Amino acid sequence: MESSQNYAVSNEIFVGFIDEALDDLNLVISKLLSLKDSGYSESTVQSLFRVFHSIKGNAAYFSLFAIKDLSHSIEQVFDGLRAGKMPLDNSVVDLLVAGTTVVIDVFQLYRNEGIQASVAELTAGVEGDIRLFLSTGICGNHSKVANSYTDFVNDLLSLEKTPELLGTLIEKYQLRAGNLSLEKKDAPSIARERSVVGPDKLPIKKSAESKKTMRISEESVDKFLEYVGELVIVEDMYSNLTARAKAGTIERIALVQELRKTTETFSVLSRDLQKSIMEIRKVSIGQLFQRMPKIVNDVAVATGKKIVTVVTGEELRIDKTIIEKLEAPLIHMVRNAADHGIELPEVRREKLKSEEGSISLSAKEVNGVVHIEISDDGAGLNLIALRKKAISLGIIRESDHFDQQKIITTMFQSGVSTAESVSDISGRGVGMDVVKQNLDEAGGEIETETMAERGTTFTLKIPAVATTQIIHGFVVRTDTERFILPLDAVEATISVRGINIESVNGKGHILTFKDEVLSVERLSDIVDQTSRPLDVVSTDTILILHHQMQRRAFVVTAVDGIRQVVKKKLDLPPNSMKSVTGAAIMGDGIVSLVLNMDNLFL
Repeated sequence: MESSQNYAVSNEIFVGFIDEALDDLNLVISKLLSLKDSGYSESTVQSLFRVFHSIKGNAAYFSLFAIKDLSHSIEQVFDGLRAGKMPLDNSVVDLLVAGTTVVIDVFQLYRNEGIQASVAELTAGVEGDIRLFLSTGICGNHSKVANSYTDFVNDLLSLEKTPELLGTLIEKYQLRAGNLSLEKKDAPSIARERSVVGPDKLPIKKSAESKKTMRISEESVDKFLEYVGELVIVEDMYSNLTARAKAGTIERIALVQELRKTTETFSVLSRDLQKSIMEIRKVSIGQLFQRMPKIVNDVAVATGKKIVTVVTGEELRIDKTIIEKLEAPLIHMVRNAADHGIELPEVRREKLKSEEGSISLSAKEVNGVVHIEISDDGAGLNLIALRKKAISLGIIRESDHFDQQKIITTMFQSGVSTAESVSDISGRGVGMDVVKQNLDEAGGEIETETMAERGTTFTLKIPAVATTQIIHGFVVRTDTERFILPLDAVEATISVRGINIESVNGKGHILTFKDEVLSVERLSDIVDQTSRPLDVVSTDTILILHHQMQRRAFVVTAVDGIRQVVKKKLDLPPNSMKSVTGAAIMGDGIVSLVLNMDNLFL
């Protein structure tokens, strides 16, 4: 008796294959772009050939025939390169990068929409280009070249050449990108249309909803389970103490000592558990950085510029959520740097610069904060144009002193742009408000340094953990409220009795700190967005904060000192308490507000 079974692939396996393939393909693009600088490398070409050979086979297993066909075409190019049948130049690299990018796009479409997604339009153009290159050795738009072939064939038909000669011509040019009509009255069509949906597809068993996935090392899981096992032991220690205390078999002094010892053990274990789960969530920032050289290369090709991309610190491992939050801002800023920061080669020559511009990306972690720098050696920000734009929008006044940092800050306001024309690539200033918004949502900040004709550096600072953040904050009180400030923003605390505060024509108060005149305001008024006369008493404290090369002085009622707190996101109505970025529940159960320095210094 025969039996048949319908084997289905689980959605988890399907998504796992796609995620692994995307990791490999992003690395492929990075290696391809390195060939532009280093030239042909047998080991690199061989390794890239193996990637597409593997993807081709696995895609066929999952019935992803569009990816299988395109990967096979790209594999053939690599096979020709490693066999020495075709030369490797920048146009070939660009063709392979374009093909790899389409494979990535198709994979992402399958991941989002499932195997039923229609991808023919995505693959047709680039696959035609690759097949044209394999047939003729020409890198270009397949439809344009194919049309020239078609015109030639029509000319032959008009001369009433024999079908045999026409067949020889077609075979010679290997017009495999489409079907060539041999009827004079028909307009020949060189287009490849193919459906990837068929009845023979391997069924994918989908889960109720698509969930994000991540791969973690077995070692990380083992370490976490080890700490969980120790937690069970600590639980037993507390249960034993509770039983002995109820039975009266332990003296009070001994109970206190053992309780303190058990609590210390629990504290150490809880910190280890915290570090362990953070480690599990970490992924290499290299998977984000690997995309940037291609973005720069695309802009350079489109604008006729020469740009080299230098990446360092890609081995840094950070929370996966951070990667997701950084992706859009980083792509936008790198495009800006390439499109509007770096000058054209002839302009750089006139400035006695190298024709080749440079964009650098680096990453490091400092005291639990990820620092990402995007730096270019271009023309720098046009501060005069930026100031004019900010004045026209009413963000600053014409009479305001020319303060470079204040002008730079306006760049992150909606609508501020210094671009002379709209670019379909990017716009220095357009969208920077969105960059700032994304960083604010993640509890991060951005610092900017620029110098005319020397370039611009943006430093993104974002907590290493983006969901529940355990931070060391500086806790202060003012009136009935309590606030938490970033520890590195606090420069000094001064007793009101130890400093001279002066009134300025009834318009405000100032003090002098390190030979700099600072305005003095009550911290709660700035946070609550209120305006009251400054009433200072002898028990108050002056808080000196610094941020992005600026200092400000605030009056607080008391200083509680440094505390480790768990910062959580706080949903507030739009335009209310802009300086607040989160909240934390203190040991006494009272909620304290965590302040954001960027908005506090506006």
